[in-house]
Amino acid sequence: DIVTITNLGLPPGATMVCGAPANPSSCTFTWTPTAGDVGNHVVTFQASDGVNPPATTSVNIRVNPPPPCAITGPVEVCQGTLAQLCGPAGYTYLWSTGEMTQCISVGTAGSYSLTVTDPATGCQTLCSRELRVLPLPPCAITGPSVICQGDQAQLCGPAGNFGYSWSTGATSQCISV
Repeated sequence: DIVTITNLGLPPGATMVCGAPANPSSCTFTWTPTAGDVGNHVVTFQASDGVNPPATTSVNIRVNPPPPCAITGPVEVCQGTLAQLCGPAGYTYLWSTGEMTQCISVGTAGSYSLTVTDPATGCQTLCSRELRVLPLPPCAITGPSVICQGDQAQLCGPAGNFGYSWSTGATSQCISV
């Protein structure tokens, strides 16, 4: 006898294909849940040979939410300094650097990706963050290196849109000493 299998309601986007040539009484159920499908779903199938009463079975499918994936930390650092990039607390981690800690310290420009895994469900999420490394500003002091006793000299830092911090406490581009 040929057994006919029917579904009695599939989740949106799910398919069921029956009747493979090698086994006409087999079916393949396919479903890729989306974020809107989080929660419990019941899929019910019915098999009938046309002679006996149909047999019905249900399968409970739980769709777990993916863990959050957000990388915190600066998007730019000065050359020679490190940025601390961190994933959300309470999960397991795999960074593109190979590190498996919540936070990493990096100082090279580029894209850093993080796979966050919820150890309770096995669900994973991937996110990434770009890091820019800024060049250091020029540091040169202009002015005389020798002066006569009683004279004053003007010392200046480089011109530009910079902040200045002299050992005297002054914050202007130039100081008189």
